[in-house]
Amino acid sequence: MSEVSQVLLMVLSILIVLGLESFKKPKLLFKIGDFGEIKPNDPLGRTPSKWTHVFVYNEPMPKLLSWIWDRSPALSCRGWITFHDLDGQDLFGRKMKIRWANNPEPLLIDPKTGNPSSIDWDKMRIGHLWDIPPGTIEHNDYGILDIVFRSADDENVMVGITTHTYIIGKIVNGYWVLEDT
Repeated sequence: MSEVSQVLLMVLSILIVLGLESFKKPKLLFKIGDFGEIKPNDPLGRTPSKWTHVFVYNEPMPKLLSWIWDRSPALSCRGWITFHDLDGQDLFGRKMKIRWANNPEPLLIDPKTGNPSSIDWDKMRIGHLWDIPPGTIEHNDYGILDIVFRSADDENVMVGITTHTYIIGKIVNGYWVLEDT
């Protein structure tokens, strides 16, 4: 075999390996899901409201390669959201840290009364991180984002969902408040 052939085969094998490795990288996709709701007379005393779930999943490996390899999980996923009006103007001038809705509940509930007794600060700290294995929504391999909620008290007001607004369940000092005009 000539030296040129050897170099070409070496380059080809490197390109094949790099191409196959690129398939292993996580490929996150987003899908709008069902509404969530806090009904009136909530046992935790939260404001009645509605919100939309956004599912984030890591697309499985194509069938041609899935018998050999699996896609890598997306580890410690976190994100930030900015809110813009229809003209593209940033409404707050800052980023809101997302909250993964399927993280463990940071509120500790008293089993006797059913009321919140305290906050587990370790769970609250990890509320913005989530691991997403490769898979589909049908197989429950996804993360759930809840981005804003609309209060039943005032249909014209929406509030960005962070760990803090989620726990308190109401508007706090106008932080992340979007008003419909």
